[in-house]
Order: sequence, then C-alpha cells, then structure tokens
Amino acid sequence: MENLILFHNNEFVKEADLHIGVTNRAFRFGDCIFESVRQANGNICFIDDHFERFVGGMKAIKMEVPKWLTVSVVEKAFEKLKQQNKITKGARARMTAYRNYGLTYKPEGNDVSIILELRPLADETYVLNDKGFTIGLYTENHKHRATYSQYKTGNSLLYALGAIHAASHKWDEAILVNDDERVVETTSSNLFMVKNGIIFTPPLSDGCIAGVMRRNLIEIAEEGGIKVREQSMAPAALEEADEIFLTNTINGIRWVMAYGKRRYFNNVSKQLMEWLAESVE
Repeated sequence: MENLILFHNNEFVKEADLHIGVTNRAFRFGDCIFESVRQANGNICFIDDHFERFVGGMKAIKMEVPKWLTVSVVEKAFEKLKQQNKITKGARARMTAYRNYGLTYKPEGNDVSIILELRPLADETYVLNDKGFTIGLYTENHKHRATYSQYKTGNSLLYALGAIHAASHKWDEAILVNDDERVVETTSSNLFMVKNGIIFTPPLSDGCIAGVMRRNLIEIAEEGGIKVREQSMAPAALEEADEIFLTNTINGIRWVMAYGKRRYFNNVSKQLMEWLAESVE
C-alpha cells in the first residue's frame, strides 16, 4: 500500500518518511517486542488482551513502558489509522516497541519508541481455510524456554528457519519442539489437537507463545461445552489425533489436513470458527 500512514511516538507519519537507521536496536540486536492484532468487521479484536501482553512483554525484557501508552490511546490511534489509510474491510495491525539507544549489547537506558501499523487484508472477518494445511516436524533447532518465551520478540530466527524448512518440504507450517522434544507450536501459530472429543494444547510452561487467539479459543471452546486440556505432548501424539488445528490472531483458525501420512477431519475446527466469527461481530 503506497503512502501508508503509521503512528510513531504519538505522531502520525508517512511510512516513507520514517527513517530507522542501522543503529536501531531492533535492527541491530532484535531488541524489540511486537504484537500482531486483527481488525475484523471494522473493529480491533481482543485489544485489551493484546495490550496486556504487549506491556507484559516490555516489562519482561526490562523496557520502560511510556506513561502516555494506554489501551485508550492505542484504540484511538488505530481508529485514526483506519480512516487515514482508507481501510474499509479487514486489516492486519501491529504494535512494536524498540529500545532506543546503545550500539553494544548493553543499552544506554531502557526507554522505548512505539510504532503502530494497520495494513489491509482481503477478508473482512475470520474465515476457515477451504484446503487443509499440511504440517511437518522441524527439529534442527529447538525453542528454549525463557522468561520471555511467551512473548513475540525481534529475535525470530527460529521461526524464520522453521518456515524455510517447511517451504523446502512444501508444508504450510513446521512444528517446533523444545529441548525435551515436546511439541511447542508451529512457525506462526499455536497448535491444538482433538482426540475423543477433547481438545489438547501445549502448556505455556513448555515454551509456546501465549497467543491471544489461543487464550480466547480456549474460553470459546469451554463455553461451548468442549473440554480443553493444556498438556505436554510428544510429536507421536499428533499421529493419534482425530483433528489438528492452528490458531493465531490474524487468521483465527487453520485446520490441518495432513501430518506425515496421517489425515484429519475438521469438525471441531468448523464449530470453533463459527463461534469465533460470532464473537467478533
């Protein structure tokens, strides 16, 4: 999108005019926190949850949260970005905080800059994928558990390498594992499996991202009478599942058709997507 307007430190600027150089710590060291957010039906979805995780991530990596940064400020900024960028349907939003100063690992202070973006999407709301995803295992590198494991940081090399591995095998997503060889998540999503009518998903303690969609899908499922268990799982457990689906804020739910030679149904995925779409109307 040409001439996209962004929000940067309480000012609205053209993307082309926002000059972030090679000394920027997000570029230099991946010293940043970000949050992906979805606009559906003209509204920013689950903004309170996203803001809570965004601020929690800043605190986890010792950033100073700006006093002016509130959920109200963020909501108003996204509304203005929607108007200025003439976005009428769905949109992908993003909040980024990067530490300002320091050319070495040791920063010169912990104050941050904030960027908000809003970019158009083709779908106005959440829609289930027609063709099921194909997934496979990536074990060359593991996700290590840390105090910041549940947040999205600029240190995303593991996800990039996993995505490259998936593409080389013609998969849609790669499954990531931790140092105990337990399933954590995929390259862009939290992972769920269904067996005997019960939904299972890896616990946060195994190192997965604390996805906002993950949290809300668990609530939606339980409110609908479906049991959900957070439980560590080996990759072999996926071969015994009746169904596998992936969740993230941008896409909602993506049902999985194949893992290796195993093929899956999507009955629970369809029901959850219906409930999700109703929740954001």
